[in-house]
Amino acid sequence: MWDYHPRKRKKGIWYANFTTSLLPNRTFRDLTQYTKDFLTVDGYGRNKLAAKQTDSAIPNKPTISYTGNAGFPTDTLTFKSSTFSDPQGSGTFGAMEWRISQVHNPSTPNYSPGDRYIYEAETFYQTERMSSFNDTFTFPGSASGARVGSTYRARVRHLDNSGRASHWSEPVEFTVSEPDVTPWQENLMITEIMYHPLDANPDEIAAGYSNIVFRNIEMKNIKQPSHPRPHRITLYQRSRF
Repeated sequence: MWDYHPRKRKKGIWYANFTTSLLPNRTFRDLTQYTKDFLTVDGYGRNKLAAKQTDSAIPNKPTISYTGNAGFPTDTLTFKSSTFSDPQGSGTFGAMEWRISQVHNPSTPNYSPGDRYIYEAETFYQTERMSSFNDTFTFPGSASGARVGSTYRARVRHLDNSGRASHWSEPVEFTVSEPDVTPWQENLMITEIMYHPLDANPDEIAAGYSNIVFRNIEMKNIKQPSHPRPHRITLYQRSRF
């Protein structure tokens, strides 16, 4: 910024405090270079800001790993967090959060030259703060925005009971694949199609039903269930096919 800018509170302060150890020459060009050096990595200003934001009392940064099925299918995006660790002790857990974000750039699959980059901060699904510690979490497929062929990063972070949050974990980066639909293809059958039912009788009409309500498709799970769930369902059609 121009050191004599009309909106600047202390105009000319850099030149007034001129010292060759910081500013070799009292020129605008050297002032510009000094400002760049001040803000860059390992620069005085950046290092000071990094030191000021350090809080030694925050929980330790967790790690995250993938535990779902091979290939990252949409229906098993399951991840595992490391245990909670805090300088104040293990009894100070407050909450945890999970997030998944899309990325798209030349290093990701399915990128084409000219595509707009997508950064992790742009689009993401993040859970509410979970007050009970559970080291395993499955992202809810389509509800989390995960799409087949796109690349994402998953992270987790921990909070203590004072509200301090750890840094987000290093990410697991992955490209989503199709879910395994073989069980549905092999075991789900359409067993009945009622496209022209009998006319509704007077009692049914009086109850608000019409002929079209009784159109239905019945489907059955032909695999013997190992749990007490219904294995035959009927879908009634309330609009024309």
